[in-house]
Amino acid sequence: MRTNPCPLSFCPPLRRLQQEHEVLQQHLLSILQAGDHISLQVSYEEDLLPLRRQVKAFSQALFAHFHREETLLYPLLAKQLQTKYGPIAVIEFEHEQIRFHLRTFLAHTEQMAGQLPRAEVKSLLYHLTEACDIMAGHFEKEESLLYPLAEKLLDTQDKHSLAKTMDVS
Repeated sequence: MRTNPCPLSFCPPLRRLQQEHEVLQQHLLSILQAGDHISLQVSYEEDLLPLRRQVKAFSQALFAHFHREETLLYPLLAKQLQTKYGPIAVIEFEHEQIRFHLRTFLAHTEQMAGQLPRAEVKSLLYHLTEACDIMAGHFEKEESLLYPLAEKLLDTQDKHSLAKTMDVS
């Protein structure tokens, strides 16, 4: 997914967000593999529920990560840029797209009892694939553009405040 990590050394809060990306990407690959497996199966019912549990756990971790970025990092960065538009707006739009696709998958698989038609399963797997595709480029943008920008623009006080709020040293 990532081609080359940014060689820049990040401050502890940005490093933590970057490390979260690494963990999330491992889960992402596992979800993609499970989705691919289901798409190739004639009988998919017994594999769909474990995939749903996996996606639910992944979504909770991912949404917590998004929350840290959106409520802690992005406001500080927007203050330095004197705008909430540009790269921050693009990243937040991608967050919304990812949330939409994952929530759609989870909502439509919540009441299932193995009775989803094959066409609906394929549609739900599309939402997973779409979320994963967006995330691959999304993490790359954050690590190669947004985090280096934050590292450069945030002053020592902002970085310290961010570290304290994120409980990182």
